[in-house]
Amino acid sequence: MYNIPTAPSPADGDCLEASNTYAYVPQNDGASYTIDFCTGKQISDLLAGAKCLTPGGITNCGESAPPPPSWACGDLLTDTRDSYAYQTVQIGAQCWFKENLKYLPVVHSNSEFEARGTSQLPGYGVYAYDGSDVPTAKLSANYINYGVLYNWYAVDQASICPTGWHVPSDAEFLELEEFVDSGNYENWCDPIGEPGDCGGFWYNAGGYLKQIGTAYWNSPNSGATDAYDFTALPAGWRGSLADGGSLSLTDFWSSSAFDSIDSWRRHITYSGPEILRDNFRAFYGLSVRCLEN
Repeated sequence: MYNIPTAPSPADGDCLEASNTYAYVPQNDGASYTIDFCTGKQISDLLAGAKCLTPGGITNCGESAPPPPSWACGDLLTDTRDSYAYQTVQIGAQCWFKENLKYLPVVHSNSEFEARGTSQLPGYGVYAYDGSDVPTAKLSANYINYGVLYNWYAVDQASICPTGWHVPSDAEFLELEEFVDSGNYENWCDPIGEPGDCGGFWYNAGGYLKQIGTAYWNSPNSGATDAYDFTALPAGWRGSLADGGSLSLTDFWSSSAFDSIDSWRRHITYSGPEILRDNFRAFYGLSVRCLEN
């Protein structure tokens, strides 16, 4: 014998035009049952009458479901390629990753990384990991804390960032730096964008963008305020058969080539608040921050 639960209010009963009811309908000789709902009068902003269940919720039949809540900068952004969820931050008119890119389709040992750079092929590395097994590389503290070190030939691919995001250009980095450290840029030679432009530095932008304290950075981590919640960490770099700079510096690739062998980068250190803007050999492995399209 099966006991059908007693229906709470509104009571079990027939569908009436002036009331809201539902009825238990026995199935399989009483072994199970279904519930039929009836809304004879208006419920909230839904009209009286038939209702349709859609992926977006219950609607008046024939109407579209309301759109799902939209994503906003500051929310987590999930990379569908590996299901990792990135923190994001709004700085001025730009939306940035608040952490380094971790996309790692393959991982190259030191010797493989060097060979691929020489051949101008994409290279993927994890600081102090000299192997080729992706799951093992992802277990390392350096991957978890600092992400992946990419040569510029990996950066020079539209697909390295998640859909809707991209590696920022030199000009987009300049927009960020001008917003946080307006007017405090010193040219080394010709003005920005001129044929002889060879870089320079921002006096305070590095301090405004790097994490405070010495939990990750070497002491004294001078000038660090992380005023804009960018939270740059000292990921180091990967070079020719060696890694360097752990705890003392971080470098970010831009998507902009400088010439046939170098590309524009950003360089922040523990010893001061500056950001260096200069060209760097494209075969080096540096960090990447993605920017919303």
